[in-house]
Amino acid sequence: MLLPYLNSGLIEAGCDEAGRGCLAGNVVAAAVILPTDYVNPLLNDSKKLTAKQRYALREQIEHEALAWAVGVATPQEIDNIRFPFYGWEKNKGYPTKTHYQGIEKHGLCALHRKSFNTQPNLSKGRKHELNEGELVFK
Repeated sequence: MLLPYLNSGLIEAGCDEAGRGCLAGNVVAAAVILPTDYVNPLLNDSKKLTAKQRYALREQIEHEALAWAVGVATPQEIDNIRFPFYGWEKNKGYPTKTHYQGIEKHGLCALHRKSFNTQPNLSKGRKHELNEGELVFK
């Protein structure tokens, strides 16, 4: 059974996602704020529920929750966000050799911070040689 809260005295939202590790299909994420006295033995692990139980629990939560929200990312949105040629799955957007090579080959995308240094530091007119994983800050 899930704990009713992690930190006493705060309003907390419970969050879950489905589809993050899948090779196809949407990724769905949800957040819910339940009343402090809310109890339901089925509310623990949605993957252990039947489809019928999940839909019944969904209707109950939507009716009794203080607040709830669901977000969906389509495969096309996921592919646009991932930008695999920048190496973000490893560098998380930090300036690495792979990231700079991606910028050099594909240019900046809408998520790049245009006011930041998007090229390796120049030293005496030469590009600084970077080792993979080395971070460069101006």
